[in-house]
Amino acid sequence: MPEVTAVRDALVSAGGDPLFYESLGVTVLRVSLGFLLAFAVAVVVGISMGRVEFVRRFFEPAVLIGLTVPGLVWALLCVMWFGISLANPVVAVALSAAPALTLNIYQGTRAMDGDLRERPTSTAFRPGTSFGSCGFPPCAPRSSREPGSACRCPGK
Repeated sequence: MPEVTAVRDALVSAGGDPLFYESLGVTVLRVSLGFLLAFAVAVVVGISMGRVEFVRRFFEPAVLIGLTVPGLVWALLCVMWFGISLANPVVAVALSAAPALTLNIYQGTRAMDGDLRERPTSTAFRPGTSFGSCGFPPCAPRSSREPGSACRCPGK
């Protein structure tokens, strides 16, 4: 086992190398793209699962199986599917993160008050307006909302 001073010296010398920062930037880019892909898929699938029973029954087994597969298995499968390329780490991160994100968004959508789901259709909102003002805020994490701002629907 190396000594602490040897590890410290190696970290300091790596921090002085410009290749270190270039490699760090590429890694952060790949992980960020994977999380963005996972989030985009999870929002669509999670809200659809929370609102449409057929979609829930269709995707629920895949989400539950995806939760049990370790990230290393996704990484190995992605190497076999895509080889060594930019798609490999992006898809591996997305496949690892998407099931947990989907489950959280699905549960948030299911926990939303039924009156909030009915209000847009009864007042003839456009779909984008109803989602932005009544659909998404209740699904947002509590820490990102101010107290009492769960719904900003007109007339409420």
